[in-house]
Amino acid sequence: MLHTAGVVPAIGVGAATAPGPAPEPTPIGSFVRVELDLASPAWRAALDRATASRLRLDVRFVRASAPGLFEAVRALRGLHVRTVGAFACDGPEKHLSDATTVAALREALREEGLDLPVVGGARTHFTELNRGHDLLPDDLDGVGFAVTPLFHSRARARGVDGGEPRRADDTGHRVGGVLRGVGARGIRSSDGEPYPVAEALGVLAGLAGVPVEVGGSARPPLGAAEYSPGRMCPAGEIASIEG
Repeated sequence: MLHTAGVVPAIGVGAATAPGPAPEPTPIGSFVRVELDLASPAWRAALDRATASRLRLDVRFVRASAPGLFEAVRALRGLHVRTVGAFACDGPEKHLSDATTVAALREALREEGLDLPVVGGARTHFTELNRGHDLLPDDLDGVGFAVTPLFHSRARARGVDGGEPRRADDTGHRVGGVLRGVGARGIRSSDGEPYPVAEALGVLAGLAGVPVEVGGSARPPLGAAEYSPGRMCPAGEIASIEG
């Protein structure tokens, strides 16, 4: 039995923040998220690359010191910004949108006469948000966290179980009942050539606002979604995590 459970959310991608020129990509989705590290002189170039997409921007200020934050907020004037957030740079608040950092962001926005939704959370992962959620102010317009299989690792990139990392377009492989080789490496090459996942993201982005129907199956250890005109519905069972 299927029942409606909301709609497909809007899809956006992250803008490149690496220094140096980069080819202008074909936009995917309805917005671009860009993190501006205010301790790096490259943050202006990163903002310029995100703006070149001509999509709405989700801006996140990283290591938001007060002087740099005011200058960076001023750079948002005239841009089509969807949401804005800021993260602390050190201490127990590091990577979190703590009350002091959010207050500084709101002050900078008021100084520039910008009325934008202020969001926050953790720029790392859910456990960081779970540990420090009491540091977040109560008046945020939204709370989120990053999702990554590269977890608590200071070594080279690795998969969730120590397997070799793969690009987002790789399907992964199963060894001994364990899914290996999961890890995003981007959606385009350094030359701007799209990986197969770029087309998949484009399809998903085109479904934004389409009703989602969900339901059970006889044996549902893991499921997938299948699109048919006007709706998304379960595609049935695929491989079990338990093997």
